[in-house]
Amino acid sequence: MNISRRSLVALPFATILLPRTLWAAMPKYDPVDFGTVGAEDDTVAWQGALDAARSYNSGRGGIVAPDALAYQVGALDLTGANNVIIDAPNGCWLYGNKQTESSAILDMTAANNCWVRGLVTSGRNPDASYPAILPKAGILLAETTTGGDSNKNRLDNVGSGGKFTSAALCVIGSTDNQFYSCSWQQFDEFKPAINISTQPDWGILSRFKTITTSASNVGDQTFVGCEFHGYRALPPGNYWTSYFRNADNVRFVGGVHDCSGSAHMLFQGTCKRITSVGQKFYSESGIAPSYIFENQGTCDNLCVINPNKTDNAFSVSEKTGSFSNYREL
Repeated sequence: MNISRRSLVALPFATILLPRTLWAAMPKYDPVDFGTVGAEDDTVAWQGALDAARSYNSGRGGIVAPDALAYQVGALDLTGANNVIIDAPNGCWLYGNKQTESSAILDMTAANNCWVRGLVTSGRNPDASYPAILPKAGILLAETTTGGDSNKNRLDNVGSGGKFTSAALCVIGSTDNQFYSCSWQQFDEFKPAINISTQPDWGILSRFKTITTSASNVGDQTFVGCEFHGYRALPPGNYWTSYFRNADNVRFVGGVHDCSGSAHMLFQGTCKRITSVGQKFYSESGIAPSYIFENQGTCDNLCVINPNKTDNAFSVSEKTGSFSNYREL
């Protein structure tokens, strides 16, 4: 399934992080006011809008409100930001094809209480070909070596799709983030759609900060009504749609997992309290993965509630590896 702007913005926005009166009073910054857009490279204009929103009211945060529907950018720096809102209710595509070195398209390392709506980060060119320098990730949330992590951020109707050398979404050592009606799609072989870990696995790094290599926790992530699409190839190989290392308390409510490789979810290190409620596991390519859940470490308390396991969900068995306190209800 290709990411469509319509599917990403069709569902209504339920809640916001700030009171509506305060949100309405915040200034709105359009990238067009900070540089030329629509030509070759819109990075400077976008960064100008992000910097203005980040510095508004002594760093308390403003709103980036892009007017255009598509931009071509390199790496955008939102690291360390607080209360910044990126609001694109009609949809906005960021093609990350202007990278000077492989980086995340939107880097939210150590960002807190930020909200992003309607944004799509793409690891493709506008003509659907792939750029010479592939981005590492569409969106990066990470903890730094000095202890600042990406905490209490919310993403609504956001997506990342294309070729990413790490994953469409990377969450490294960060906690308490929420994702609603988002879509994550990976076109790079052997790489996952999402990477949730206490260390920078799959080669992820921040261009602007130094990511910790040994975070104490990466947990309390909530995904509601989200889509996860792994790499599709014939024949299926050793790749997974969702990757977890030392993850604690990750919740999936509704949504779909699409996989044609080894397994929909791979667990390494010590993972615990993983909950899946009402998810559909399937293969859009028609080539079933071997398993739904694959554990290569220690996984305790995996709870699967009311799963939908139709349409080539797996070909061998539901799970492989040792799972403690596995429950399916």
